Amino acid sequence: MARLGRICPIVAMVGMLVVSTPTQAEYQFEFGHWYGQSLNSHDGGFESCTASLHNHDDQMLLVRFDRDFEISIGVFDDDWSTKLGDTAPIVVWLDHIILYGGLALAIPKDGYYVQLNQRDWSFNLMQNAQKMLFKIEDQSILFELEGVSSALSSLVACVNHERDEHSTT
Repeated sequence: MARLGRICPIVAMVGMLVVSTPTQAEYQFEFGHWYGQSLNSHDGGFESCTASLHNHDDQMLLVRFDRDFEISIGVFDDDWSTKLGDTAPIVVWLDHIILYGGLALAIPKDGYYVQLNQRDWSFNLMQNAQKMLFKIEDQSILFELEGVSSALSSLVACVNHERDEHSTT
């Protein structure tokens, strides 16, 4: 949970491509090595739920569901120096299946993200995956996805909870 300060600005970038920091998380969960939370905009409206996982090289995978269950994934490395507007060629594998191939958008400082277009297919594929591999330019980044099914279920519960909470306010 010490990385919460790093995650909040990243999630704002993934969701909106503007530099802002969402307000404090209302809904939080932990499952195994996964840490998740909801994020609200400055006006208090529900923005998204995220789950993060670190690998052995301390690189971070971030899975984001917005209020409509659209899925984005991001990868972060402290050794990178990215700027808003940068792009990089990327291929993302789940086990031995290509989940995404194309350009990733930079998140300032140390990350790249992609929006997954085939939401249901992507969700179902991720739910049963063992490994996620990112190939960005000449670098390979591997994440062991132990507990991913529970993390994804927690993201769905988070979005449902926050949508319910914010529909009554």
